[in-house]
Amino acid sequence: LCKKYGFEIDNIHLTGAKTTEIWFEGELGDKVCARYCREIKMAAAAGIKKGIAHITWGHKDPGAVNEYGISRLTKMADCALENGFLLCLENSVYIEHLFATMEKLKGHPAVRFTYDSGHRNEFAHEHDLLGRFGDILAVTHIDDNDAEFDLHLMPFDGNVDWELDARRLAKTEFARKRICAETSFGGAKKIKDLTDEEILARIATLPISAEPELYRVEDSTMYA
Repeated sequence: LCKKYGFEIDNIHLTGAKTTEIWFEGELGDKVCARYCREIKMAAAAGIKKGIAHITWGHKDPGAVNEYGISRLTKMADCALENGFLLCLENSVYIEHLFATMEKLKGHPAVRFTYDSGHRNEFAHEHDLLGRFGDILAVTHIDDNDAEFDLHLMPFDGNVDWELDARRLAKTEFARKRICAETSFGGAKKIKDLTDEEILARIATLPISAEPELYRVEDSTMYA
């Protein structure tokens, strides 16, 4: 349908569920790695050339950086190379695992970087990720949050320092040409373990509070 109507698919997000298991010994980690390779082959066969993968998924502690995860991520990168595909690794919760993986795969022709502005604001506020990986930037996930919850708000509705991010993005060749947002509406984006009143009090500190038609809070969930 996209080909029929002239829509370009710039990239896809490969399935993230259970990705943290790649850092543990055992069959499940191997199955997750194999799933990524199947998806890479399917996407490449459909003419899609870039896929986003997290190093870990969610808040489950992956433990120390180890050879299980590095070797599986290397297999994924090699699979991408064999299929004319770019594996675009995204910054998420455990930034040290991203750093270790990027160091190991430095110069790999199929490895690129996906920059998520909201994830940096929440999980790696002190790091200049674009300064570190901007030369291999291939995808952006531009979104906003409150620096504590991964809300995927529209830019300027949270507290991301957009003046700083804009300067850093402008220094990269890729982002001067195109950027992609990753904002969402839905029950999956929750401020967890707070009452409706506590959520509303937190929202009151954000720019989005000036436009109440842009969000609602219901059953301890924020929909933005």
